[in-house]
Parts: sequence; structure tokens; C-alpha cells
Amino acid sequence: MFTRAQPASRFYNPYEELAMQQELQRRRQVEAYLRRQHEAEEIERRRHEYAAAVRAEYERRQRAELERRRQAELQRRRQAHQGRGRHSMYDGGLESLFDGLYGGQSSRQARPWSHMHEAHQPNFTTRKSPAPTPSRDPVSTPVPVSTPVPVPTPTDPKPEEEPQIDTAPSHAAIQSVLSSLTALQSEFTFPTQLDFQPGSSKLAYTPDNAPLHGYEHALTGLLTKLDAVESYGDGEIRRARKEAVKTIEKELERLDEMKLCITTST
Repeated sequence: MFTRAQPASRFYNPYEELAMQQELQRRRQVEAYLRRQHEAEEIERRRHEYAAAVRAEYERRQRAELERRRQAELQRRRQAHQGRGRHSMYDGGLESLFDGLYGGQSSRQARPWSHMHEAHQPNFTTRKSPAPTPSRDPVSTPVPVSTPVPVPTPTDPKPEEEPQIDTAPSHAAIQSVLSSLTALQSEFTFPTQLDFQPGSSKLAYTPDNAPLHGYEHALTGLLTKLDAVESYGDGEIRRARKEAVKTIEKELERLDEMKLCITTST
């Protein structure tokens, strides 16, 4: 009897899986390194190719410039040589050629021709030019003299009158502050008992001190209103505002003296 072979049981090994993951990660790192190295080599190759192309273009332009200068120099020399050749032929090169061919007769034959040519030349200097006719003096015509026209001088502009500023609202504001001060003085009654902070001469915020705190706060508000009054450069408004400020400050000083008296008495 044959028995069925039992499959071999395979146990799970966590270290083997960890080793496989590490190997896979190492391969990925190697591939990434090779890819970066290949990209760097490709960039370096392109840079060298670009530098070589630029250098070749520069050398080509240099050769073209040298060739152009060489052609210009050859053209200049050719023109100078042709100019010297034409000048030497007319200066005597043709006569030396005739002397060699005809045995020196060209010079003797050329002389009568030159004398004959000089004899037949017309004399243009014997002709007289007509005498210039005297020119008549121009008749002087009288020039009309223009009489100066008097230009009216601009008169000085009248100074613009400054607009009158209405100072009545400022006076009314000062009078309103003084009226408020009078009303506050008539309504205020100094407390018979004051509460001070422990070990200090400052007033505590208690119900007994509330009327005094409110009165001082109202007086400070009146000073703020006086500061907001516009004087518009008017001396009378400035004087009235200054007197009102002094009146309120005297009232505040009177309150401080009364508080000091109560502090010393206690």
C-alpha cells in the first residue's frame, strides 16, 4: 500500500521577510544611484558638446575674418601694382620699347612732334577780357523811424481780503464749559468720609468715594473740551480759554487740599 506524501509544513520566519525587504530597498537605492549618475554624465556630455560647438563657431568666424582681411590685402596690392604699371608706361616705358625696336629714333622723331604740337597750340592769354562797367551807387532811401508806443505798466493787484472767521462758536463753547463747571460745583457735596488704600494716600474705589471720583472725572472732561476749542488766532478766545482752564485747575487743587487735610487728620 502506498501512502500519500504529506506536504512539508513551512514555518513563518519574520527575519527572512525583513531580509527580503532590505534587499529590495538596497536594489532600489542602487538603481536610483545609477540613474542619477547616468543623468549627471548626460548633462556633462551635453555641456562638453555645447562648449565644443561654441569653440568651433568662434574658430570659424576667426578664419573667415582672416580670409577676408587676406583678400582685402591682396586686392589692395593688386590695385597698387596696376597703378604703378600704368604710371611707368606713360613715364617712359613706351619710349624705351620704341628705342629697342627702332634703334633710338623714337626720341628724335618725338621731338619735332612735340615742337609742332607746341607751335600749333592756340594762345589763350592774348584775349582781353572786357573792362568792368562801373556800378552806380545805390540811392539811399529814408528809413521810417517808429515812435515808441507807451506800454501801460501793470498796477499792483489789490491784496485779497482774508475771509472773516466766525468765532462765535468758540466763545459759545467756552461759556458752555463754564456753565457746566458752575452746575457741577453747585451739585457736588464733598463726602464726610473717605476711604484710602492701605498704606497709601490714594483714594480707594468704594461707594463713599464714588461722588468725589465722579466729580474729578467730570472736571477732567471739561479740560478736554477746552483743549478742543479752536482759537483761529484770536487773542480774545485764547485769553478766555486760558482763564477757564485756570478756574478748573484751581477747583482740582482745592479737592487735593481737602483730601490731604482728611488724610492728616486720620
